[in-house]
Amino acid sequence: MSMKVCSSIREVPEGFFLADCAVSGGTMTDYIRYLMDASGGKLCVVLESVYMDFQLPCPGGRGDPVSPEELGKLRQDLPCYYSEDLCTNYFTFCRDREPHAVLFDSLQSLRKKYAALEQGGVPMVLIEDPELRQNIPPGAVPDYIQEIKSTPPYGGVPKTHNERNQ
Repeated sequence: MSMKVCSSIREVPEGFFLADCAVSGGTMTDYIRYLMDASGGKLCVVLESVYMDFQLPCPGGRGDPVSPEELGKLRQDLPCYYSEDLCTNYFTFCRDREPHAVLFDSLQSLRKKYAALEQGGVPMVLIEDPELRQNIPPGAVPDYIQEIKSTPPYGGVPKTHNERNQ
């Protein structure tokens, strides 16, 4: 079964749960498994770039959203890494002696998330950004890392289509 790609929230059927794909702990695979179980398989995952700054430790698992411009200022010449478990890029730094980790997506990490969603049996993905939608299916463009602009991510708790539109 292939995953349906939606370009608008209006394409998501009634009764489907919406969830983001931002994972800050555990693994993407476990998160997808949890979402699939919680939604009874009626799941649509919103795929969009995530840029989050986490002051460490971060027991709640939610950081502060940062814009792509802020990301560039924070990142400067710091080394960046890729987490296979989270399917995202990250770097660390200290601000006022407080450690921070910044998670951010690239085209490559979003493709990995897309593949993980497909492998996890997610029936539907919502990709509202037209540029991203054209470049996400594997093989659409070369596998080099390319930054994608995006708005801050949706909340982490799955919501039904009706709850999302209220």
